Amino acid sequence: MLGPFRAAVDIRGLASGTRQLDSLSPNHIAGKCDALLLTGGSAHGLAAADGVSRWLEERGHGFPTDAGRVPIVPSAVIFDLGEGDAAARPDAATGRQACEAADRSPVEQGRVGAGTGATVGKLLGRASAMPGGLGSYATEDEGFTVAALAVVNAFGDVLDVRGNIIAGARSEDGDYLDTAAYIREHGAASNECHRAPNVSGKHTIRRRPRLRLLDGTKAWQCVSGRGAAGRVVCRVGAGTSDRARRPSALRLALGLIRGQIKRLASCKGT
Repeated sequence: MLGPFRAAVDIRGLASGTRQLDSLSPNHIAGKCDALLLTGGSAHGLAAADGVSRWLEERGHGFPTDAGRVPIVPSAVIFDLGEGDAAARPDAATGRQACEAADRSPVEQGRVGAGTGATVGKLLGRASAMPGGLGSYATEDEGFTVAALAVVNAFGDVLDVRGNIIAGARSEDGDYLDTAAYIREHGAASNECHRAPNVSGKHTIRRRPRLRLLDGTKAWQCVSGRGAAGRVVCRVGAGTSDRARRPSALRLALGLIRGQIKRLASCKGT
């Protein structure tokens, strides 16, 4: 998608593949992006951003610097190497072709572009999954157009507005398994033990640390120093005053990193 325009992002999960997404932060100096790239091919597919960047630079687009313009091209990939030929991945030439083909016609939806190899409902593996794909929506309000572009490559199911499953993991007889119900009954994948080979060829057991949405919420509250209702949630100080103050972002980041290292160190096996 060619810009320039303002955009925002929310990154979740333990296996995101991205490039330059930090430029979408409201604190970033760029302010706007020159293009947005969604692609397949896992981390290999991020090479397509090189072609987009060069195409934009040749036409004078990008963030101005003393040494020339630097195109801002936030990019994200999905893991779809299990669909079709794993060696067929987007590259710089593919990115350039996408720029040349871009126009103002409605966005194609379904298994096109980055959504070609997308699947949903992978609870029991690819055999029980269903096709995912690319979708978009836009609305206008007070003279502004707000649009969303998504590639659905979910582990879980796709629900309609009433909560009914419309695509997802299926049993052998073709019925929906209901991923959420299955996890509630049998436990989430993040709580399961994973086997990893060691140098001797044997296996050790590792447990993946559980990460919760609360972790991100708490991190934001600690950086800002206040909760949603303006209540101080982080207190740092000594003595009887218990003076509340906002910890630095660096101190918070180091604390979170130490916490994750301790969680990983607690896992059995190496």
